[in-house]
This record gives sequence, C-alpha cells and structure tokens, in this order.
Amino acid sequence: MAEGPIYEISKFRIMKNQESHQVVPHKAQLQFNNKTVFKLMREEFPTIPIHCFNLLDYNELPARNKKDTILTDIIGLIKEMHQVQDTPVRGQLAKTRELRIQNTRNEELQATLWGELALDFDAEKILQLPPPAVIVITSSKVATYAKKIVVNTSLDSCVFINPNIPELQEYQTRYTFKDKNMAIIDIRSSLFANTKFRTP
Repeated sequence: MAEGPIYEISKFRIMKNQESHQVVPHKAQLQFNNKTVFKLMREEFPTIPIHCFNLLDYNELPARNKKDTILTDIIGLIKEMHQVQDTPVRGQLAKTRELRIQNTRNEELQATLWGELALDFDAEKILQLPPPAVIVITSSKVATYAKKIVVNTSLDSCVFINPNIPELQEYQTRYTFKDKNMAIIDIRSSLFANTKFRTP
C-alpha cells in the first residue's frame, strides 16, 4: 500500500472497539490479517481528505484528564521545542521531548513526545519552515501536572506538521509573517530545566 491512492479492502474482520485507548470514537474496529486484500482502485472518485482528525478544543481537555477511553487529537502553533532528554519511568529511562504549543486564542499547552516520536521529531528542519509551524498530535493522553493540563503521546500517536486541513488556514491567517514573534521556534534548555517529568 501507498499513502494517497484509494483501495478497495476485503476479507477483514469486524470487532467491537476496545474499552480504552480508542483511537477513533466508533463502536467497531477493523482487523486486517494475512488474508486481507487491498485492491488499488484506478477509477476516479470524489476527493477524500488525506487527513481526518478529531481535534479537541483546549477548553475540553480537562474533561479527559486521566480518562483514556478515547485518545485525544490536538492542534497548536509550535512556540518552543525542548531537546530530547532521558526521563526515568518505572526504573528505566525513556526518551522525551517537551513542546510548548498554543491555539488561536493564545492559550498555551505543554505536550510531551515519548520514545521514537521524541527522537524522530526533526526540530532543526522545523526551524527552517516559514512561520507559522503548526503541529497536530493524535491519540494523546491528557493528564495534570503542577495543576496544569498537559498531554502526552501514546503508542498510537502520530505527529503532523502543517497538515492540509481547514484548521491550518485559521492559524496561517492569524499568525502571519507580520507577526513572526508568535511563530518563532526556539530550541532552548531553560524552559523545563527545573521540571520533574511526568510518566505517560
């Protein structure tokens, strides 16, 4: 399979969705196996969006604090990226990277990328992008730290920079080149220097 083309999928199982850590809020989920067939469709079809997110407003995050029945998709302007650090988790060290993002109401949110997402996040490349640099983090878990709502990536999380979705236009309109200070991305070690990291 390749990203972009349309496929007809057959010979799969339909199962009840899991009780927790649901990626999408559906009653059922599809399970592919070695008998599943993916047939490339060469006919023309109406345009299907490449991305579809269940973005949650920052005001709605407290209702999902430590409730992982459905994992959370969020969007925000990248304000600051932190260097990868080793974080103690249950007697072992995990790679983490802290981000500070904000929505179009200038409300800020602290997000932590864990594991491979922290390592694969190309901060230097993002620094070269014209502002604004907007991030979508999918399937995150909501928690509280220092009396503030924060989000942590899960094993199901994906990260997208400037995805082609309608919400991106709102950020591009608000944070223009005339407002570069709102879109500058810094990599610095001071913001979370005295922070004790959370477990995911």
